[in-house]
Amino acid sequence: MEKEMRKDNRIAAIAALLLTAAAFAVIRVRFGFVLEANDDATLRSILSGQMTGRPEAHTIYMGYALSLILSSLYRWKGDVDWFSAFLILLQFASVYELLRTGIRTGLRAGKGKLLHAVLGALPGVLIFVAAFPHFSILQYTFAAGMAASAAAVLMYAGEGGDRTAGAFLWALAYSLRKNMGLMLLPFVLLGAALQWVGTFRASGWHLFREESKDGQIRRSLTPAFLCCLEKWGFLFLLLAFLSTAHRIGYDSEDWEKAMEACDLRTQLYDYSAIVPYERAEEDYRAIGLDAAEVGLFESYDSALLGGAQDADPYAVYTDRIRKMQAVSDGRTQTQAPFSDRLKEALRLYLYELRNIQIPEDYQYPGSFAPYNVLALCLYVVLIFLFVTRPSFFIPAEIVTLFCGRTLIWLYLYLGNRMPVRVTLPLWICEISLLGAFVLTALSERTRMQEKAEDGRRYLKNALPVVVSALLLVFVCGFAVPQGRVLDAELEHRMVTRRAYSGLMEEIRKSPEALFYLDVYSMVPYTELCFGEELPQNTLLIGGWTVPSPLPEEKMESFGLETGVYEALLEEGLLVARERDLPAIEAYYAFCGDEISFAQQTDSGLDVKIYRCSRR
Repeated sequence: MEKEMRKDNRIAAIAALLLTAAAFAVIRVRFGFVLEANDDATLRSILSGQMTGRPEAHTIYMGYALSLILSSLYRWKGDVDWFSAFLILLQFASVYELLRTGIRTGLRAGKGKLLHAVLGALPGVLIFVAAFPHFSILQYTFAAGMAASAAAVLMYAGEGGDRTAGAFLWALAYSLRKNMGLMLLPFVLLGAALQWVGTFRASGWHLFREESKDGQIRRSLTPAFLCCLEKWGFLFLLLAFLSTAHRIGYDSEDWEKAMEACDLRTQLYDYSAIVPYERAEEDYRAIGLDAAEVGLFESYDSALLGGAQDADPYAVYTDRIRKMQAVSDGRTQTQAPFSDRLKEALRLYLYELRNIQIPEDYQYPGSFAPYNVLALCLYVVLIFLFVTRPSFFIPAEIVTLFCGRTLIWLYLYLGNRMPVRVTLPLWICEISLLGAFVLTALSERTRMQEKAEDGRRYLKNALPVVVSALLLVFVCGFAVPQGRVLDAELEHRMVTRRAYSGLMEEIRKSPEALFYLDVYSMVPYTELCFGEELPQNTLLIGGWTVPSPLPEEKMESFGLETGVYEALLEEGLLVARERDLPAIEAYYAFCGDEISFAQQTDSGLDVKIYRCSRR
């Protein structure tokens, strides 16, 4: 028996490796890899040393332990794109674990191994086929979601060291994107708990076992329950370790202030909204905020904030953020009451569960298809398995998962935070767990039927097989339009990148000068994985790295001891769109400085290089 299990493990590992390699080859050869957003590019620029002049472990959003490892790799061999390589490796390692665990579960079914092995591979294959555009356009939040999804499956269906591997996969997800790791942690804990529930049910619901030792009867907790506690304990131990390491890494006065400012900024930008000045002029005036200051935050160019060389940038930044948050909160209180907003969230939630549209855009596909169809069909299969043989799956396990996912989705709808990079990992994690539930139930059913020599076992398994075939056809039907969407997105990005190439060459011609980049002017610029980054002599004048010591380090590396405001004032070089110049001029005028911009080059883009000087 043990020999047979080892053989199944080898077959599952080899088959999963071949399928994963094929998936990687398709993406690499047919589409290639790029970084999704300027956030991902900024992370790479910090780790690689492009931003500050040397590899830096303080990335603000990533966990310090992981950042320290990646920045150390850049210090060791700086010509390798370690950050992109890590994202790619993590995503495809997650696919491999989903495939391997599923195939192994299918092989455990006994007779009809080939059929069950194919069914075992199906959840991983469906997830990849449905989400393949996001394996080409890398986004660190999505990569974290893939890792957490694989961790949840390993916690539920893993054997032996798989559970430890699952815990470390979740640790990587948490280190890469803390919010995503925490959001999917309940699913990982649920996977560990449900594995125990299955064993608990099989043992007749006995929490304790009795052992006879030295003539005495002793009671002890069942091994399955202890295993669940062990997995939970290990996960929380990892969480405590990573959180402590992060706090130690940012344990300095400047970084503590920077993290406080970053938390306030996240709350305002991601969970509230900046109220335009013209819509709340009286409110802003009452708390002492000028239109130029609000405009600076709307354009993300907050490194210009302050205007006085001796001003504490952290104090100025947090003060302005808190004031804008107060205006936003005041406006929110006049909105619909919570009960009405909850009803609207429920309406949207139920609508998106059944809404099916062919994707027409990469960022805003129009619906959650085909993920919602995959999830609902798997719920139907689970209910069928319970109805036909209740001993396999109890409603509590299905209801627990569905209620948990409902709470998380309602939270997102109420907070109006529904970007694809957040919602897609939720679907993938749920589908991964549902697929593992179905495979486990089918495996148990097949073994029971073999013992009973039930010749109708294939007929009883007909629904899962038929549903699996239909799902495969359905998801593959989505693959063609998604391929078109991905082609169009990549082509648009490459056209934009080629348009920026002349601008980048002009910047590289003056390596001794520091060029200040307007944030929104650079958003369309896509950075290639394993390709050329932004020139070393560039610095974003906003974004989520402001305020922090990072811009200061970059300026010091160029021998500049003033802040960005003063440096730009003294004939600095600004890379921006012409339509954004009036907002910057207005802020300098608010601070008492009259400036002018002289165009230096004509790149053929809206974005040009301007020399700023005092009038």
